[in-house]
Amino acid sequence: MENIQKLFEQIPWEKIIGGLAYVMFLHTGLVFIALTACWSWQWRSIARSYAETDKEAEQAFLIYSKNVLIWANLPWAVMAMGQLTGNMHFYDIFQLNEGNPFAIGFFVAFFFVMRRLYKWLYWQNGAEESSKYNLVNAIPWNCWPMPCDSPSDVKKVFWVTLGIQLFTLAIIIFIPKPPIRVFENY
Repeated sequence: MENIQKLFEQIPWEKIIGGLAYVMFLHTGLVFIALTACWSWQWRSIARSYAETDKEAEQAFLIYSKNVLIWANLPWAVMAMGQLTGNMHFYDIFQLNEGNPFAIGFFVAFFFVMRRLYKWLYWQNGAEESSKYNLVNAIPWNCWPMPCDSPSDVKKVFWVTLGIQLFTLAIIIFIPKPPIRVFENY
């Protein structure tokens, strides 16, 4: 036990935590691409659980996992391109008035994805499919507080989520902030 304690005392925790913060803020796009890939992987594992009992549900979850992997990563891919080329910092998203093209592209991609989701929910029977296969509640780390058993419940989730995101965007655009720069000399 003492050997383990000595080992833990020798670990440079400040450098490890600092390195994680460095990766999180300077490569946020890549971090969220990885998290979205995990989300897609979860739906694929759910699809495998339906493999023998319900082929239709399995196909639906496989299609949803592919769409999540492609479309939900679009804004993060724009952010990652800006960060990897050195033209964007994570905090540029909160300072749209500076006119960073990658920050603006992030929000354009985000609203494109939300428009596509809206189209799928309302005009392509996505809300019905989502409630039929219980997509909103299928993800174990889902934070929606009530079950989504009907298409109208699924649409409520969409509108509440969009409202929160628009409110956040309004704060970002209309409330002035001082310049923020972190990790410039890390």
